[in-house]
Amino acid sequence: PAKFIDAGIVYKFLNLVLFFSVAVFGAHAQVANVSGKVIDIEGNEPAAGAVVTFTKEFRAKADVDGEYTIEGVPYGKYKVIVTLATFDTVYTLVEINKPQQTVDLQIGNSKILEETVVTANLVQDRKTPVAVTNVGKKEIIEELGSQDLPMILNSKPGVHATQQGGGDGDARITIRGFDQRNVGVMIDGVPVNDMENGWVYWSNWFGLDNITQQIQVQRGLGATKMAMPSVGGMMNIITESPMGKQEIKFTQEYGSGDFFRTSLAYKSGTLKNGWGVIASASYKQGNGWVDGLMTQGGFYYGKVQKIAGRHVISLSAFGAPQQHGQRSYNQVIGYWDKEYAEKLGVTTGPMSDRGIRYNQHYGYITRENGEREQLNERLNYFHKPQITLKDFWKINDKLSWTNMAYVSIGRGGGQQAYSSSNLTYAADGTIDWDVIVRNNKQKSMLGQVITKIDTSYSSNEIKSNNILAAAVNNHLWVGGISQADYKINNNWKFTGGLDYRWYKGEHYYEVRDLLGGDYYVDISNRNSSNPMARVGDKIAKNPYHNHRDAFMSWYGAFTQLEYSKNRWSWFANVATVVNSYIGYDYFKKKELILENGAEGGFNLNGVDYASVEGVNPFIYDNNRFFLGADDKLIYQGQEYTNQ
Repeated sequence: PAKFIDAGIVYKFLNLVLFFSVAVFGAHAQVANVSGKVIDIEGNEPAAGAVVTFTKEFRAKADVDGEYTIEGVPYGKYKVIVTLATFDTVYTLVEINKPQQTVDLQIGNSKILEETVVTANLVQDRKTPVAVTNVGKKEIIEELGSQDLPMILNSKPGVHATQQGGGDGDARITIRGFDQRNVGVMIDGVPVNDMENGWVYWSNWFGLDNITQQIQVQRGLGATKMAMPSVGGMMNIITESPMGKQEIKFTQEYGSGDFFRTSLAYKSGTLKNGWGVIASASYKQGNGWVDGLMTQGGFYYGKVQKIAGRHVISLSAFGAPQQHGQRSYNQVIGYWDKEYAEKLGVTTGPMSDRGIRYNQHYGYITRENGEREQLNERLNYFHKPQITLKDFWKINDKLSWTNMAYVSIGRGGGQQAYSSSNLTYAADGTIDWDVIVRNNKQKSMLGQVITKIDTSYSSNEIKSNNILAAAVNNHLWVGGISQADYKINNNWKFTGGLDYRWYKGEHYYEVRDLLGGDYYVDISNRNSSNPMARVGDKIAKNPYHNHRDAFMSWYGAFTQLEYSKNRWSWFANVATVVNSYIGYDYFKKKELILENGAEGGFNLNGVDYASVEGVNPFIYDNNRFFLGADDKLIYQGQEYTNQ
């Protein structure tokens, strides 16, 4: 007999099938295709072969470009694991909530990675709402060559770098139209802008490209977690970490102008007990592409790093002793190219058509031993070693604290002729130093050549009329930075810190070469009774060249609050600085202020005065005395001198 199925059962069955169909369809609708790129933070390069794991079922291996793709990942929150041989395993929390989602990842020693980001004040590209450009190690190796470090940024938006007159290390950079005085420059989180004028001298950092891991440029006011002159932007130079993979790198370079550079770098990788070492050395010399722009310099760098529990401690030191020729470059167009100037309708003068390689600041001199050598009128020489001690403390998963102390010791200056307008030039446009030396020594009188002797100063020594002198800038800079980072939750993060700096700068003009003479007369030092200056003595070309010391103190505080969720991110940054400046001029007469206005009389250089009246110029405002080098004042039994 035929059997009939109950209609109610069929209805329930169809509803159940429909429910499961919708559920399955909905489940399929709530999945994503996830793709991205894995970057090696130590070199800012693709991490080829890195394995990205969301779950056991959803994992992929990065290709040679560091890119990966995983399809069909269900929506939700994941603890993503990134692994690669010789690197620490990195764990990252990720939320998948859209069909096509990009998740870029980083790999490297996890503590080193966070320490680098925190202490160098790096921002995350495409997350922190600032205009930012990152330059990685690979790009530096392939594109920089032997140029100054900022030249690699010339192709980046908003950045203009120039080599100025062409001197090695004389590059200058502007960001959004602001020069280096308004661009904050840091090396591994340590500020390097000059404390007195904010300038950056790239010749001091020759060789740094050999161990640079990454350069980050923030354009305009941005997420700068430090009180710095950075209205134009921020430039962070990050050196390599000793951790990770072991490397040995040797480079030999040759360029135009007989430029040679030899570099050697060693990176130990992660050693036993959390130690790591990195060292680099480089030497260069050349004649320059521009005529006479010789260069010679060395570079040394060393860093020792130790992972101790939740601490990453590092001690680094580097410096670049160098000297290089310089030239002025602001000239009328006809000076360089007469034909081009005439096409533009520009009138050319007698000094024209010199060519773009011409340099008016060098020539040749014959020394007493008969050797003929190149002598640069404009020459920069400097050595600025810097030592940094840093401790990064990962207190817990939310809070980290970084402390660093650093010291910088600068010695050097810039040489030039004391009177450039009186230089004599040979037919080929170079300085004729032999003629200048002869003019310093001799003069013609009544058809006879006689030795220049000024009996007012010496009966047998030659007084030089033109010399080579140098504006010397020696300094001692000590600083410390303390910064705390607190992750309030997955969306909010707070950063705050303090910045202290103490600086002493010593400035003066120094006699470098008397050019055939025995002394030079300089009366700028009001505290010296002998105006005859020898090689190494301090003189002054202008009042601001007087022998003077500058003492500066800097107290800075900064805070930053960040918010980020899905496609939204913002930050608020507040920073303040209190600084002080004290200057001492050792060429001016010393001021002596007597409390009672010299009441009762005083004795000045053996002469008794009953009151302050009528003894100017020694007295100003009734009680202020200016004592020269040999002045002696006795007041109420107390003797006062300039010393």
